[in-house]
Amino acid sequence: LYEARDRLKFKTMFVNGYQSSLYGSIASGVNVHLRIHTDLDFCYSLTTVLIRCKKSYKMDGTKISYFNFPRLGVATPLRPGDILLFDATEPHAIS
Repeated sequence: LYEARDRLKFKTMFVNGYQSSLYGSIASGVNVHLRIHTDLDFCYSLTTVLIRCKKSYKMDGTKISYFNFPRLGVATPLRPGDILLFDATEPHAIS
């Protein structure tokens, strides 16, 4: 990707006086638990939880994990299929 950027001279994101070297990406994991951390992002992040082999989800599904914002004192319960959009520069964790 770096070679393509250098050769083609395409611009990356530029936000709040900072130029980013980040590009669109996706990460996934199975049974993920993350300690408190922040991410150096220039935009929002999105997280969801899914159950393998589940074809549909219901609004009253079981809470299977919590997305935590310890500085704010907030723990958001996540059910299968929920989508949470958040500022990744805010300290966060998932249990």
